[in-house]
Amino acid sequence: MPMPPRRPLLIRVALLGVASVAAALVSPPASADPVEPIKVALLSVNDFHGEIADPTTVQFAGTIEKQRALYGENSTLVLSAGDNFKADEGDQNPQSLHFVPSFDVLNALDVRASAVGNHEFHNWYGALKTTIPAAADFPLLSANILKDDIPQFSAYEIFDVAGLEVAVIGATTRDTVLDPRVTVCGLTFTDPVDAVNATAADLAGLPDPPDVIVAVLHEGAQGVGLNNDKTRVGNATSADVDVVFGGHTHEKVMLQGTVPGEPGKTRPVMVAEEHGKSVSEVLLTIDPKTKDVLSFTMSHVDRVSDSSESLIATYPRVAQVDAIVQDALANPPGTTNEAVGFC
Repeated sequence: MPMPPRRPLLIRVALLGVASVAAALVSPPASADPVEPIKVALLSVNDFHGEIADPTTVQFAGTIEKQRALYGENSTLVLSAGDNFKADEGDQNPQSLHFVPSFDVLNALDVRASAVGNHEFHNWYGALKTTIPAAADFPLLSANILKDDIPQFSAYEIFDVAGLEVAVIGATTRDTVLDPRVTVCGLTFTDPVDAVNATAADLAGLPDPPDVIVAVLHEGAQGVGLNNDKTRVGNATSADVDVVFGGHTHEKVMLQGTVPGEPGKTRPVMVAEEHGKSVSEVLLTIDPKTKDVLSFTMSHVDRVSDSSESLIATYPRVAQVDAIVQDALANPPGTTNEAVGFC
């Protein structure tokens, strides 16, 4: 019996090949590997109060640098919640420059922004608007200090951290007006929480809003204060704010703060101790597509006890801080003859 012709089989194979190619052309591409969440580390010091001492200032600097090394330069934002230096008992003019070493230390540690504290007013308001901010390489922020209804400081600043836009809003305690050493100079200190909330709403309403909003208030986050401001910091700050750092009270506070209008959702609310004894740390995990905060951890990082020698040898910024401290101790800050009025 003759064998059947093989040509139809070849045709079928060829047709199957064409179909396979066509299927390959129209089939969806393999899904890309999921993008890793973005990590943002936020470090806040509050009530540094001009801690220029050996070895504690170097150890404080080492605390910051160890955490920065852990999370990476581009993923870490260092902030201050105000009271960067202590009160000055000197005369108005010539003006004492006692605040300069404090800012030199914070500048060396690349602090990026600070709230205005009540102690910043102890050199009188005229200095706070002129010589004091000139000593800082970072903005002094406050959304709630007005004069004739005009804001006297920038309310916020925006920073690039790990490729995200992080907005930092500052505010100042209304307790400032209770201090007999402060000349108010016609200033009005409005409700700090309301001021932060209004600023956060403005930021959230921008055509291209920031990805993360952080509030840095020179105000406590629990306890009794003027008009219950301290309680409201923890539970009434706008839902637009992702993280709340406080100060002023010199006590460790670490709360899973409630978020208004979002039952069950919490956010970090933190205050650290004075003089750099501890630093508030929040680590955010953020969805790279939606920019939502997926999770957070928070902790107080106590000042390290490492030797100055080891810290100086390991971290260049710490070596710079040590040089500032040694110079300030050997050559105490003098005065300036620049005339600066109280207001």
